[in-house]
Amino acid sequence: MDPLGDLVADDGLTQRGRCDVSMAPAVLRAKFDSALRDPRWRSNVAPAPSPHLKDPSAPAMLPQKMNDLHVHTEWSWDAPNGSMEETCRRAIALGVPAIAFTEHADFTFAPFDIEGYLECVERCRALFSELRIFSGVELGQAHRFRAEADALLKGYQLDVVLGSSHCMAVGDELVFIGAPGTLDPDVAHENVRSFFAETLALVETGPVFAVLTHLDYHKRYWPHDQLPYSELDFEDEYRAILKAAVGAGVALEINSNLGRLDHGPCPGPTVVQWWREAGGRAVSFASDAHDPTTIVAGFEVVAGIAEAAGFRPAPHDFGFWLR
Repeated sequence: MDPLGDLVADDGLTQRGRCDVSMAPAVLRAKFDSALRDPRWRSNVAPAPSPHLKDPSAPAMLPQKMNDLHVHTEWSWDAPNGSMEETCRRAIALGVPAIAFTEHADFTFAPFDIEGYLECVERCRALFSELRIFSGVELGQAHRFRAEADALLKGYQLDVVLGSSHCMAVGDELVFIGAPGTLDPDVAHENVRSFFAETLALVETGPVFAVLTHLDYHKRYWPHDQLPYSELDFEDEYRAILKAAVGAGVALEINSNLGRLDHGPCPGPTVVQWWREAGGRAVSFASDAHDPTTIVAGFEVVAGIAEAAGFRPAPHDFGFWLR
């Protein structure tokens, strides 16, 4: 199965949620560390509007064919300031051709009301016919919840399916990579390698998805003021995941981190070049916005990274860039 090949060949969408995937062996019912419920973490995941947006109401100059394919609204548990309708209005004001609402399905924290979400998508499609709206989901740690993930994907037709990991394994538990103490300088490298191991397992044994997101999500929480971050310290881990992702036929997401680019997007230029060297064929672009003000923030930067690695807008209008 090569979903990316199907996407390129038929100029359509990758409806991976309708694939009949085989069930993986049962895995331990892992659970998030109590830090996941810590309000400090929630404030980190759904931060205030990006300081890089000088005027959130002002139109942005977007490179050609840049769709935001990773956006959260009120239907994600960690987006209290999200609004699908307001996000659509802002996308139209900014001249964004299309947007994907990829709400969280984590299976470990809060239920996803997918039927209510899909009703909202259809309502917005009717209200904002000039904007192409993709339905979608971000599957978190789905390799550990195959039965739940497969049931969701088989039960509903979704346009965009993202695969992500936000956690590392500690014994029988999953612990959020940004939990207090997890990235203290004396343990940061060890724990990031554990995080990468979870991401590799997601790619190799998880349910089908179209885009790998949050490849180096830990950079958001890395102690940059105490310990410089270098992709070269984790080159073997990066390259192993990228090789597996090429084999799975997925696209690699370049995430602008809501426009907060002080420490670069996720991933940065070095890793995107490794993606090309591994044989990666496609990249997608994401703001990971959790409120309307940060959609497409920082896209001029991520477009430059993709272009430098040889990726160009695809002939179809879905939003992937290909090489």
